[in-house]
Amino acid sequence: MAEKKVVELSKKLSSETRLKIIGILDDDKLSFQDVRDRYEDKYKDIRRETVYRELENLKESNLVKKEYDDENKVFLYSLKYDLVEINLSIMELKLKRTSKKSD
Repeated sequence: MAEKKVVELSKKLSSETRLKIIGILDDDKLSFQDVRDRYEDKYKDIRRETVYRELENLKESNLVKKEYDDENKVFLYSLKYDLVEINLSIMELKLKRTSKKSD
């Protein structure tokens, strides 16, 4: 079971776009549009559909959470964990929160 989770997570992390989005979300809760704007500011133009698809992939792999902000009427994305540790020799996966992030 652990091996399957490691393989699935490794596939999710094999995308350069997803890794860049993870970097953008570091210590921030951002709307879809904010993620897209920061991506384009730092890297290059990216299609709306691509950003949405990659955010949803990260959410499905349990790396990103999606919450509705009632005040601003928008969904916010943020990282669920501060640290993802994969030990390939024993196919073990550890997800850790190392700092106090607001939930």
